[in-house]
Amino acid sequence: EAVITVLVDRVIGLMALFVLALAVMGLFHQQVLANPALRVFALFAGGGLVVMVLIVVLSSWPGSANKTPRLLAILERLPKYDVIKRLVDACRLYARRPAVLVKTMLLSLGVHIVVILSIVCIGRGMNVVTDNGFFDYFLYLPIINSIAAVPVSIAGLGVREGLYSMMFGQVGVAQSVAVAMSLFGYFAILFWSLVGSIFFLTHRKELPPARDIVDGTAAT
Repeated sequence: EAVITVLVDRVIGLMALFVLALAVMGLFHQQVLANPALRVFALFAGGGLVVMVLIVVLSSWPGSANKTPRLLAILERLPKYDVIKRLVDACRLYARRPAVLVKTMLLSLGVHIVVILSIVCIGRGMNVVTDNGFFDYFLYLPIINSIAAVPVSIAGLGVREGLYSMMFGQVGVAQSVAVAMSLFGYFAILFWSLVGSIFFLTHRKELPPARDIVDGTAAT
């Protein structure tokens, strides 16, 4: 149940990141249209967002797969079908509480914005100067973080640094400086994650199963 909860959290977080990236790219549409790489990413982010929304919506309908035997037969042949089924059941469970999903999405957006601001502070501390100043961070970082969030490498290492070098290099930042900025940002997040994990381990409370909370049967 804990693993499934983390997976749902990751899906919601990635959806929020795609929404933020697309919103910022909409604001800077002239730069996006003039850059082939940004145009490709806009299609990738838009398509990814549509797919994830469809998955959440379809999984929220009880018995939707059972009503189409052919679809169910295909799904049952997939590797780790039991895990997929549990993930769908978890989505169904959270779909009963749309207010919780909205709050989670907004919280995730807030976290992503704070992460961007932290990189802005790191850049200022390193005397990084970009062609368009503050706005370049908000244009490129949602794109970088979206791609780095895809599980291609461990914690996005290597992928993220390459993207920093490529994208910030377009606005006058030296390759070595861009890579250093990426690593400083990663270690800053890692540090505060460790602080948060210590706080969690020392202050966590035993909670009833999520299903009991949703159904209103949890003991108070």
